[in-house]
Amino acid sequence: MVNAYCCQNEQDLNILKLSDQFDFISFGLLIIDRKKFDQAQIYYNYLIPQMPDDNADITICYDALGYILSETHQYSSSLQWYEKSLVIKKKLFDPNDLHIVSRHNSIASLLLTNNDYNRALESYEKAFQILQRKYGDDHPRLAEYYNNMAMVRKNQQQYREALNLYNKALSIYEKT
Repeated sequence: MVNAYCCQNEQDLNILKLSDQFDFISFGLLIIDRKKFDQAQIYYNYLIPQMPDDNADITICYDALGYILSETHQYSSSLQWYEKSLVIKKKLFDPNDLHIVSRHNSIASLLLTNNDYNRALESYEKAFQILQRKYGDDHPRLAEYYNNMAMVRKNQQQYREALNLYNKALSIYEKT
């Protein structure tokens, strides 16, 4: 699998080798970076069964598959990979780790795309709560999540709540 792709991108492979950062996961990310989503999906599906369960590397593979499937508009499949990644990340990382925030955000975005507003809001709120515990009440990242939650409320036609959330985001942006 690796050899077939290397022939096409030998220069990139040499760069990875020179950087002493070459590993199989980085190679998959290189394929994704080239927007060769079909090849990347095949590659990760080949790689995953060879990896031990419940480790950080496999979550990178799951996240990569989630990203690939999202980019190819296969949202329900993407969601499954992101949820699988989140389960493992919750076991491996501190409950306030940014890896968990990132995964909640990806899940919420997919749910929002699928008009599953209640679940999207729930995921955004979980990410928000982690960030709030980690950074306090006025961090710029919180403003992003206020905006995300406001967008969900707007889509639910809950305009007062949306406006309130947008105003909270604005307040943070004005302070920072």
